[in-house]
Amino acid sequence: MTDAELFGDGSLDKILRIPSFSEERFSKTLLVGCGGNFKGKAGIATVLVPLLEDSGTHSKLTIVGNDGPNISKEEDYPWFKFLVSSLAAGTEIDYLLIKPSASARLKLGELRKSYPTTFHPLEPKGNEISKYQERLKQWETFHFVIAENPGALWIENHHPYSEIEAQDCWYFETENVLSLELKSRLEEIRPCLKALEIETTGL
Repeated sequence: MTDAELFGDGSLDKILRIPSFSEERFSKTLLVGCGGNFKGKAGIATVLVPLLEDSGTHSKLTIVGNDGPNISKEEDYPWFKFLVSSLAAGTEIDYLLIKPSASARLKLGELRKSYPTTFHPLEPKGNEISKYQERLKQWETFHFVIAENPGALWIENHHPYSEIEAQDCWYFETENVLSLELKSRLEEIRPCLKALEIETTGL
């Protein structure tokens, strides 16, 4: 089924902007219409990493999570190893955590120390944050990874606090209107994203 068949005129960009941000989860119909591959309950370390590795080295990764349970695990865990190998290959990474745990801060600090020009750990902070509280609250459980050059998109419609796996996960092999929409939402809140205050104990 084509986008036009699903949405009449096929104007996904217009449709995406109709709903308010009160419900961030994307519908199955919309995700299928944009070419999404349903992965069900899955983890970025065990499901997303092989997919991104198969697609080649990316110029940039934008990662949005909450407390960072995957980044908090041991250094030989697939997610941390993937981040290190991507940075070593020259990938730029923006890593936004809404409520990073202490252990996540430590791991992000290690990466920041090793790759100060290409690894950018971020957290919401500043005077303008109140304008985006609703969206940031949604992003505590709605997570995504945007890959660029080559493009790809990973969406976790519901990722519970402290758990490694998320529910209702989707993967897109190319950049699409959803990627562009999520990037625009990130850019809108950019004024309240600040460099993560890194824990330095043990570094």
